[in-house]
Amino acid sequence: MNKNTKRILKAAKKNYLLLVFVIIIFFVAVAVLYKNFFSSSQYFYAKVRVDYPASYYSKPDIWLTNSLRAGDRQSSLLGGSSAEILKVRYYPISTGNSSSNFNIFLTLRMEGSFDKKTKTFTFQRSNISTGSPITFNFSSAQIEGTVIDLSQTPFADSYIDKTVTLIWRAGYSQDFPYFYSNINVGDKYYDGSNYVFEILDKHLENNVLAVPNYVTGQIFTQDISTIQNIVLTAKVKVLERDNQFIFAGDQVLKIGNNLNISTQNFDYNNFIISNIQ
Repeated sequence: MNKNTKRILKAAKKNYLLLVFVIIIFFVAVAVLYKNFFSSSQYFYAKVRVDYPASYYSKPDIWLTNSLRAGDRQSSLLGGSSAEILKVRYYPISTGNSSSNFNIFLTLRMEGSFDKKTKTFTFQRSNISTGSPITFNFSSAQIEGTVIDLSQTPFADSYIDKTVTLIWRAGYSQDFPYFYSNINVGDKYYDGSNYVFEILDKHLENNVLAVPNYVTGQIFTQDISTIQNIVLTAKVKVLERDNQFIFAGDQVLKIGNNLNISTQNFDYNNFIISNIQ
């Protein structure tokens, strides 16, 4: 054994912890290089509801809807794309205050893996499934969200148009006609991908007040001509899934429910669905 070899062995024994650390770094670097340059990339698809600011009691503001765009990407370690936004859909919600809050839904293509045996998806070394929290750092915005759907292949969503009748009981009075007069036929809402809501017609109908007679048990009806119901006919675009119609990301279209939607001109949250065709 020559002198140089003896020196190397002596130095290795003296600094064995540093040597172990260097060996670990070397193998990690080899694994990363192999994954990015020699292994084939696997992609899957996800739908994510944006929860930033991360609070059950708050929803994203309008500035975040203006920041997220289709084509935005999150870069991988070596400059590739680990996640890309394919679609952005956003819907205004009523929060009882003057701020503009939205439900935001993203459709993404993500680099990761799918284990056919365990039926699990992996993204950035973590298993994810429906309901998992997830964080992205796109070029335009950093967000936190919840996974609401996953697929090995691009989503083949079936969207159809439905015609609904909406009623706001006692929404019109002769002393305060402004709500009705400010509803415009043709008013519509664009969710970032499609027009999903449009007013086709409006009219007033008499509001009938039922008055019980507590002596006889009979019920009398009285026409209140100064207070009337506002009736709208609207076209809505819904996702047909599992024999249900889903509007605006997470609203099940059902008679008796309120339709949570507003446009630049009017807030329609006071209207109840009375018919679906």
